[in-house]
Amino acid sequence: SEGRYVGIGVGSYVEVCGFGPAVLAEIGFSWTNYGLPASFNGSGLVRVNPDATVTVVIGTGPTGQGHQTTWA
Repeated sequence: SEGRYVGIGVGSYVEVCGFGPAVLAEIGFSWTNYGLPASFNGSGLVRVNPDATVTVVIGTGPTGQGHQTTWA
C-alpha cells in the first residue's frame, strides 16, 4: 500500500579451490588433458609490518563479493 517492496536477500558464493585432484586421478580424469594445471590450489601471504599494520596478498581479485571484508 506504500508503494515499496520489503524482503530478505540471501546470497552465496562457491569457488573451485583445492579441487581434489587425487580423487579425480583415481577415476582417470586429469585437468592436464585440457591444458590446465593439475590442481587449482590457492595460496596467500600475511605479513605483519614494523608499524604493526598487516598486509595480506591473495591470488583472487574482488568482483563485488566483498573480498576486503572477508579477508579482514
